[in-house]
Amino acid sequence: MRRLVERTHELHVSQAFAERLLDAIDARVIVVGRDFHIRTVNEKVNGLHGEDVCGRVCYEVLGRRSAPCVACPVARTFATGLPASCERPAHLVGTEEILRQETYPVVEPDGRIEAVIEVARIVTAERQFQSKMMHHERMAAFGLLAAGLAHEIGNPLASMQSQLQRAKHERDPAFTEETLAVIGGQIDRIARLLRDFTSSARQRPEHVAVVSVNQVVEDVARMIGHDRRARSVKIETNLATLPGVTTREDLVMQVLLNLAINALDAMPDGGTLEMSTSVTDGWAVVRVRDTSCGVPEIVRRRLFEPFFTTKEPGSGTGLGLFVSRGIVESLGGHLELEGSGPTGTTFALRLPRSSH
Repeated sequence: MRRLVERTHELHVSQAFAERLLDAIDARVIVVGRDFHIRTVNEKVNGLHGEDVCGRVCYEVLGRRSAPCVACPVARTFATGLPASCERPAHLVGTEEILRQETYPVVEPDGRIEAVIEVARIVTAERQFQSKMMHHERMAAFGLLAAGLAHEIGNPLASMQSQLQRAKHERDPAFTEETLAVIGGQIDRIARLLRDFTSSARQRPEHVAVVSVNQVVEDVARMIGHDRRARSVKIETNLATLPGVTTREDLVMQVLLNLAINALDAMPDGGTLEMSTSVTDGWAVVRVRDTSCGVPEIVRRRLFEPFFTTKEPGSGTGLGLFVSRGIVESLGGHLELEGSGPTGTTFALRLPRSSH
């Protein structure tokens, strides 16, 4: 009997210590059962939501939804048995913040997933800073692309001007007809250039949706072709059949555009830029490969550091890869340098496939 009392006391002490540990974590921690009912929370939850949420359905009380959302990391972890993550806006007491949610399975000895632990922290300030940096990078990229487009338009304009100058001194109707045909062709060329550019640079939705990654890759390839640095570079796409990806199209576009521009910078004397897609272990993968001389080992270790750059002063902020990795991780994916050597460099962008 004495041993039973001691053991009961030990369990109470252990439970109290576990609760203190949970409450010491400066993040929202909840444990969700397979029926999506909240089993346990830490003290931070009540402070963020202003009410007791234990025993209630997580997506109803925390997400104000009637069913789990498409990108729900809790549902993904139950389905796959693997950790998952995502970012989303959340209604908290008196405000709305961006939460980064990370989920981890609680596995029973028989391998069954009994519950999921979700750890969520507020990342609003980080994302606001990231948004500013992303806007700066985007404006710099579009400035370079617009300069290249202006140069491309300059050639047909010069041809039209030459034809008009000659037409002033020619009285032959046949020549006039020829001039009109040349000018008409050049106008069609300018219209086609502008149409391709505006189509690729169109405003993209700034919300989570099921996205065709292949379409984004094709848009980036068309857009990057207007860059002056692409004149001596062969741009190729090698696209596999991909499922939809639940993500933000504008952010994926920004990351791929940044990787493609970096690839052009790495090949000042020309080469090949290849953008390919594939499906690997449940991930939609985009690879951006160049045929540069590669990245030195000492540089590889610092590629994703903020403000680190190997470009000439005034040619880059050193934030492109740092911001891009942050964007991809906020989408629940991964961005990495997959390989680099004398024959080229490859970056791999991995995004979780949509469950729809």
